[in-house]
Amino acid sequence: MISVLTQIATNCGIIAERLERKFSSHPELYYRLSVDAGLGDITLAEWKEMGLVRAHTQNYLRLNAVSNKIDGIVRALIQDSTSSSPAVEYTTAEIGNVTA
Repeated sequence: MISVLTQIATNCGIIAERLERKFSSHPELYYRLSVDAGLGDITLAEWKEMGLVRAHTQNYLRLNAVSNKIDGIVRALIQDSTSSSPAVEYTTAEIGNVTA
């Protein structure tokens, strides 16, 4: 079980790196929020006690860089169609071509 979870986490990181490269010319299209600091040492049994996970998540969300990312996500979500930004569209097939 642990080896499967480790593989999933590793694959997520690899795919995230590839997506960041793929969308590097349009950083407003791809955002990743990932609480990585401090959670790597939590055992499966500790996940049942969500207090530690909650504390790490809250600390992560307080980081200035993360706050700026969230602001960017909000701007992207509420941007109206009259914006002067050029429209960039990707199909799910194009996005789906990024695999581990």
